[in-house]
Amino acid sequence: MDTTPRLKDVAALADVSVASASLVLSGHSRGRVSEATAQRIRQAAADLGYVARHHDTARGADHRRNATYGFITDTVVTKPYAVDLLAEAAQSVAAEDAGLVITTSNGDPRSEALAVANLKARKVDYIAIVCMKHRAVRLPRALERPTIIVNGYSPDTAVPAVVPNEVQGAYDATRALIEAGHHRLGFLNDAESRYAAPLRLQGFRRALRDAGLPQSAGVVMGTRPHPGTCDAAAAAMLALPERPTGIFCFNDGIAAGLYRAARRARVRIPTDLSVIGFDNLLLISANLDPGLTTMQLPHRQMTRWALRYLRDPDAMEGVTWPMHFRCDLVERDSIAPRGA
Repeated sequence: MDTTPRLKDVAALADVSVASASLVLSGHSRGRVSEATAQRIRQAAADLGYVARHHDTARGADHRRNATYGFITDTVVTKPYAVDLLAEAAQSVAAEDAGLVITTSNGDPRSEALAVANLKARKVDYIAIVCMKHRAVRLPRALERPTIIVNGYSPDTAVPAVVPNEVQGAYDATRALIEAGHHRLGFLNDAESRYAAPLRLQGFRRALRDAGLPQSAGVVMGTRPHPGTCDAAAAAMLALPERPTGIFCFNDGIAAGLYRAARRARVRIPTDLSVIGFDNLLLISANLDPGLTTMQLPHRQMTRWALRYLRDPDAMEGVTWPMHFRCDLVERDSIAPRGA
């Protein structure tokens, strides 16, 4: 019986994947496997008396030379939310001399299974499920781990996933208005959003509570993110007997509708009304007049971290899923101190 130590034995002793062990022992792990994990693999190989055979090292070299990431997206990648996410992915994989294959499932389970099969047939090394909007995801059965969900999460909390911290982002947006002296606030929420909207509402209400303001100080209206509908909701909020002096909008598109409604009502931004958005879609936020203060979605940070996880999942032990990423405030000119 052959008792010669094999690569899979080293991987098992080091508690890592065979791919990670192959990268380290073939000398191609730099930037792809953490040094602590690499040392553990080398020690396991020494303890077992493992000697790399030609086909093991060749496989490692092929893995390094041909490393490819596969992204399965749920909608077409022309969506504005995809820009930062996919730009970061392209830049990151190019920096490590790797490749990127993107395919779209349109959220259909059969299309997802076909996408997984196609990526495997192309010998893609790493596969991620990438959502254009924050949502719940069920992994295709054919998809083997390690994998990760980007901008979404699984009901199974053992599945790696990275998402924006929607509660923190909404909380900080509301605090920006409160700290400018606004104590009558509005929130134009997205009535079609199943996941982000309730979380952003939670952040809005928490900020009111922490500031010592009654919940009645915050007026919440739901709308659909379409020009006619959001314009009507914005006009209704501006027509209230006690109009809010500061309004938080679920996203920059709804904020643009508020700008239009304010102009028609002869309400000046930010002199009469302070406004803050969410997402920092530059085609909107930077081009409104005045420029829109908004919250930046952390798509670049999430993507960078997800790629790192795929390269070395063993280095991420102990992480609680989903991992939440901070949304940062982007200040422009749509908020002014109350009474200024």
